[in-house]
Parts: sequence; C-alpha cells; structure tokens
Amino acid sequence: MGFSQLLQMDELAVQQNEAVEHILRGGRHLLDLIDEVLDIARIETGHLELALRPVLMADVVTEVVELNRPIAERAEVAVQSTVDLGDSPAVLADRQRLVQVVLNLVSNAVKYNRPGGRVDISCDTTSEGRVRLAVSDTGQGIRPEDMGRVFEPFNRLGADQSGMEGTGVGLALTKDLVEMMHGTLRVESVPEVGSTFIVELPLAVVPDGVRLGTRHGGTGSTPTFRVLLVEENLESLELVERVLSRRPGVVVLAAMHGRMAVDLAREHHPDLVLLDLTLPDVAGSVVLDELGNDPLTANIPVAVLSAVAGGGQVRRLLGRGVAGQLAKPIDVRALLSLVDAARAATGK
Repeated sequence: MGFSQLLQMDELAVQQNEAVEHILRGGRHLLDLIDEVLDIARIETGHLELALRPVLMADVVTEVVELNRPIAERAEVAVQSTVDLGDSPAVLADRQRLVQVVLNLVSNAVKYNRPGGRVDISCDTTSEGRVRLAVSDTGQGIRPEDMGRVFEPFNRLGADQSGMEGTGVGLALTKDLVEMMHGTLRVESVPEVGSTFIVELPLAVVPDGVRLGTRHGGTGSTPTFRVLLVEENLESLELVERVLSRRPGVVVLAAMHGRMAVDLAREHHPDLVLLDLTLPDVAGSVVLDELGNDPLTANIPVAVLSAVAGGGQVRRLLGRGVAGQLAKPIDVRALLSLVDAARAATGK
C-alpha cells in the first residue's frame, strides 16, 4: 500500500491511476476486514475488555451523525435524528464500542439506501428499564428468507454482487459487541420499503446531582471547533476527549491509525490536528507529510504529541512548521492552552 501511494504521487496515465486506486481500495478493504475479524476473535476468546460506564445516548448519536454527514450528502440520503441532547437517557456501555455499534448501523443505513432516501434515528426508554435505539432506512429491505442470516459473518445477502464495498463482518461484530454490553440487537424489515435495526441496552442509573458531560458541549450557539485526535493509546485518547469536553463547542474526531486520520482530515477539515508520532500503521511524520502535501489539508495546524520532549525527531518536525508540541504524559493545562490558542486564531 505504501508503494501504491508513492505511485499515486507520480504523473500517471488515467488507466494507471485507476489501477493504483483499485489497489489502495482493496488494501484498505482488507485492513478493515482484518480489524473486524480480530475483534471477533478477541470476543470469542474472552480477550476483548470493555469498560461499562454511564454514557449519554444522544452524545453518541450526535457524534455518529456528524461523522456520516459528508457520506450521506454524497449518497443523497437524509439522516434525521430525534434524539435530544437536552433530554437523553444514559446507557451502561463502553463508549468507544457503542460509537462503533451506532456508526456501523448508521453507515449501513446510508450505504444500502437509495438516492433521495432517508435514515431515521430514534431513542426511547422501555418499561423494562432498557434504552431502545432504532435506526431505520428506506432501502431495499431484506427478504423474509434471508432474515435468519443477517448476522452471519461473511454473509452479505447478495450485496457483494452489487459492487458495493463491505466485509460481511460488521453486523456480526456489532451484535457481539451489543451482547457483551448486556444488550440485544434485532432487525425488522419489509422488502422494497426498508429496514429497522433495534438496539436495546441497560438503562444506567445516574446518582442525583451528577451530570454527564457530552463531548460536544454547549447548546449549539457556540461555533463548533473540530479537533482531530490521532492517538494509538486508548487511555490517552480517552483522557484528551475528557479534557476537551470541558470546552463548550469543541468536537473531537478520534483516529487510532494514521491512514484513517488522513481520510478524516480530508473529509471533515478539522480546525486542529493533535498527532501522536507513534502509530500502529505509519509514522506520525508520514501523516504530517500527507496532510501538508494535500491542498485540502495543508492549512490545518498540527501539534505533535511525543513521549520524548525535545527529541531530534520532534525538533525536526517543529522546524517544518508544526504548530506546537505536547509532551507525554500530557499536561492538562498545556493541552487546554494549546487548544485555546488555536481556537482564538480561528475566531471560534
């Protein structure tokens, strides 16, 4: 994939460029498949650990809708949510995995929809003390004879013949994750009308006087300031998210891989990138180069995160115009100061 990206930087004929794009698309597809299969393997062997805490369902839905908005616009699909940030139930869940669950359901609802179609997201509390989230689409629906195979790994129910990309593992993984969080996932569908995927999770008991903060903060009157956090360590990622939740109007987009970070930056054009130099797929310097060489992302300020303050690599990157540096372990005050300064520069 690395050499394919180098080829893409050269002046290629149209057919050659299309061939390289096929190679890259196929490579990314395989990486997604490997990630999902590994997650399923970890679940089956009991090696996937979840941290179940009270999570505002509306916070997760809002984040997922924002992430899907550019994709939905290109597909000419309207995504509508009736989940209210001001009056949202909390569920007992692992936040990162809950985002993964809702993101997969909403992404599928957009992908398998039709131009001019709609995705509706709703949430309510059941009499049994559960929170029900429903994701409905206006796609082709599922045939009655296929309903029993919806959650089978690698079974795409014929969608692989449509030319639409997918691994056939996402729904199986989603169901496993929901059940690990003591929930249920089921589907209702009418052919040629659409499908509704329904998640039920335990209602979280939040003590009186305790308010759950949302990652988005504010009421919408404060201009949104987007921070793309590129961090391979889950604990560090969660720390930065919690710190920045103290700033109204700040939205955090998170990526644990460099390639995903570049794609998110191109898609959402954040106001600031916080870039860990140590990533599992590519070096942070490679991500920096790709952002700087792309006209869509070249003007986005980047601050590097490094466990080696003042190291040679950090000094070289600072000399190449990096906006700042944060040493690890992260100093909360320094992080807030850096974000506040970047935000002041944008007027948001």
